[in-house]
Amino acid sequence: RLTAQTDEASAGGVPLLARDWQVEPFPEPGPAPTGTVLVLTADERPGLAEAFAPAVVVTLRQGSDFVDVPTAVAAVRALLDRSPVTGLLDLCALAEGTGDEHDAGPWTARLAILQQVLAARPAGGLRVLQVTGGLFGLRGTEPNPAGARLSGFVRSIGAEHPWVRSTVLDTDRPERLAELLAVWRD
Repeated sequence: RLTAQTDEASAGGVPLLARDWQVEPFPEPGPAPTGTVLVLTADERPGLAEAFAPAVVVTLRQGSDFVDVPTAVAAVRALLDRSPVTGLLDLCALAEGTGDEHDAGPWTARLAILQQVLAARPAGGLRVLQVTGGLFGLRGTEPNPAGARLSGFVRSIGAEHPWVRSTVLDTDRPERLAELLAVWRD
């Protein structure tokens, strides 16, 4: 939400607008995920399979299952050849450092995976959720740019592909699976 500031900078009669964050309760969960949910992660995330049941959770680990664009495409193609992917959950930014992403960094492999899943056009639509930590920093804090480049794509996918529901969740509590699942179901 934008709020007008009333300090000396706006004394000239033109109000300045500032970003004002509000804590919002998570929505009531919608229907449980179904189909195959592809989880991209760089570290161990116990409990995901149980949280996303009855969906089948398939995990691809950045750094072992894929390390660059060719290995990412091969890994996701092998999965898509077996079954359609109805959801993509990207948790990799949570394990990345706080420095700027490089032009040819690991995010390009995740973008290639996203492109392959989009190209497969699952019949029931696609749910995409990218989870970041500190990307949209609160006032007085430095944002963490990990995940920034891919988040631009994720946020705009729904505008280009109406059959895709895409969200970027920036959280300081990624370990809370119930909250992550509530956003997924929203």
